[in-house]
Amino acid sequence: MLLFFADECDPALWREVEDTSAHGGDPRSGVATLAGCQSLCIHNTDCQGIDWNPGSTTKCWLHLGSIGSQWFDPGVTHYILLDRCPQRKYPLSN
Repeated sequence: MLLFFADECDPALWREVEDTSAHGGDPRSGVATLAGCQSLCIHNTDCQGIDWNPGSTTKCWLHLGSIGSQWFDPGVTHYILLDRCPQRKYPLSN
């Protein structure tokens, strides 16, 4: 099967690490959802990942430039952005 690549993106690809935070996060107050935090990261070309802490007043932490060392942090999930815009593939019709 032949495929062609569209100009559109599939959803971003993330690696999820549960119960983990990383040093160097930039707090983003007022972000109420994981999807909102991920969207901030996807649209910032310096962003390499996020920490999501649903049990805290500040839930969203962006990692800009690089991701620092990681440590065990119960209830927090660290997400590493693997691909912000995977190319959408469509089969070519015969």
